[in-house]
Amino acid sequence: MVRGDKDVKYILFQKEGTSIYLNDSKPDIPTSNNNTTLSIDLIKNNKRIKGNIETVNTKTITEKIEDLKSTSRYINKPFFSEFPEVKKQTNDFKVDYTEFDLERITTEMIALNKELKEDKKIKKVTSTINNSKIKKTQYSKEIEYGNIINELYLNIGVIYKDKDTSSHYVERLTLKDYNLEDLHEKLKTNIKLEMNPTPSKEHYTELIFTPKVFSQLIDHFILENLNIEDIKLHNNFISKKFGQQIFDKKLNIIEDPFVDNSPYSEKYDYEFSRTSQKEIIKTGIPKSYFVDLDSSYKYKEETTGNKFSELEPTNLIINPGTKKLDKIISETKKGIIIRDIIGLHTSNSKEGSLNVAVNIANEIIDGKIKRNVKNIPLSIKIQDLFNGIELSKDTEEEHNVIAPYLVKRI
Repeated sequence: MVRGDKDVKYILFQKEGTSIYLNDSKPDIPTSNNNTTLSIDLIKNNKRIKGNIETVNTKTITEKIEDLKSTSRYINKPFFSEFPEVKKQTNDFKVDYTEFDLERITTEMIALNKELKEDKKIKKVTSTINNSKIKKTQYSKEIEYGNIINELYLNIGVIYKDKDTSSHYVERLTLKDYNLEDLHEKLKTNIKLEMNPTPSKEHYTELIFTPKVFSQLIDHFILENLNIEDIKLHNNFISKKFGQQIFDKKLNIIEDPFVDNSPYSEKYDYEFSRTSQKEIIKTGIPKSYFVDLDSSYKYKEETTGNKFSELEPTNLIINPGTKKLDKIISETKKGIIIRDIIGLHTSNSKEGSLNVAVNIANEIIDGKIKRNVKNIPLSIKIQDLFNGIELSKDTEEEHNVIAPYLVKRI
């Protein structure tokens, strides 16, 4: 029987990782990275105390708890000296535990990298294979929950030498499916669409943002402005019109923490709050914001289950449109497909002011891609950019976001 005070919340992370690095087609010796972290979170006498332990054993747990007891005046209460094992509870999503054959994956990666090197303009190919078994155990008075996942992370990068030296890469994080041939084909496509961009001073009237860039804009201008502090203080362009239509009716963003076999799906956040599906943006109207435990006490509102490393969503789905990307390109008279931007971090997210340079884009003239271009300034209010839009039927996964292409005609 477990003894101790169940008012204390524990999260135990146990990670066993193996990494294999390939320089061209030569694998380095595999390295192991095993670590365990215990997070302790208690609230007593209206005071919240949190602590982390990197080296987890009876001694370190006891020392940390004694420190928390003195800090919080949590007097004469027994604490756990050992972390309890708990029974796995049912998830609201499917998690297939897949044992990845790293030797086979390495062999496949070497063969495909050799194919890449047949292109004499490729100077170097580097690849990373990371396999991590992660066990997360959460324990509190109300919750006893255990979860085990097995992640596979693949990264392939090349240094390409033509007119200029450039770097290109693709990556994939998965719990189940991987296809190295598809990943290499995507890398070859990226090289073709990204290499040797030339500076352009043309004025383009049609802008097409890739899912990668679109998701970056969503993160910087929408998600960063949706914590409860911003909403209550009315200190950004969204909070001042929260609940009103700010963006195009075609813009719909949903958070879904229960996507099957997604590394970002969660049943509870790190504060033991239940995650939930929610409409972030519905027909251009901001509908939800994020509340953690501290803000919940401060503003007397329910937590939203979004406190992880920071206050953030789990899986995001941006609803697509109905027109295929090929059709959109064929109808474009003079535009660009924006593949990479620089300077986003300096854009004022609270005002919604986008000021960046387009670093890599594909120029479209009369429905055909003509060349790769760069050094194109882009300044626009995000409220204007996200109105009068079209969204592609095609979607791509970018980390925790499934997004279409965004089309804006100006």
